[in-house]
Amino acid sequence: MQEEVVLKVLERIPSFKNCLIATDVTGSMYPYLGQFLAWHKMNIANTREKYDFVFFNDGDNMMDQLKQTGNVGGIYYTRTSSFEEVKKTLVLAKNSGGGGDGPENNIEAILYGLKQNPRIKSVILIADNWATPRDLELLKKVRVPVRVILCGSSSGINPKYLDMVRSNGGSIHTIENDLSNLSKLRDGESIEVEGKTYTLIDGKFSLVSVEKS
Repeated sequence: MQEEVVLKVLERIPSFKNCLIATDVTGSMYPYLGQFLAWHKMNIANTREKYDFVFFNDGDNMMDQLKQTGNVGGIYYTRTSSFEEVKKTLVLAKNSGGGGDGPENNIEAILYGLKQNPRIKSVILIADNWATPRDLELLKKVRVPVRVILCGSSSGINPKYLDMVRSNGGSIHTIENDLSNLSKLRDGESIEVEGKTYTLIDGKFSLVSVEKS
């Protein structure tokens, strides 16, 4: 049984107006996709408001050695309030590719979604904690804050995601915690999350202690 992180965090987020919801649908994320669909059916399917969704699978089963940053593909977009349309697009993306290697094309997918609708003001990224985005170098092109829902972070947060939201001005959300304002931290300062300490060293976060007994 997977932790219900997607449901719990989406229930805590106050507004989805002008928001792009980007979701990793590669193999490691399969247990969490049902949570996303359940949330949509309970909260959005009965509204008339259309929302922007993008699902990404890191290349439609492209061979790993052929993947080039920013041009990996396997990205599926829809703007709708319909549960059936969202489910159809998610399933198409999931069935078209399982990911292959570890890194995913998170930022490429976000940029694709933003291009479809210039009115988008923020992004919710539902991501695999330990699948570091392959294309973080593209983050500077993302001009809106990214709120990252981390799946599978019970043993610790991937410091690369902390670096990502600190640079972008976004936030990170686990099943229990909401972390924002990381850009205000200075070198040498630390944050503690669920018994683990992350210290900013030379502009990058590092896990410096294990869970307390």
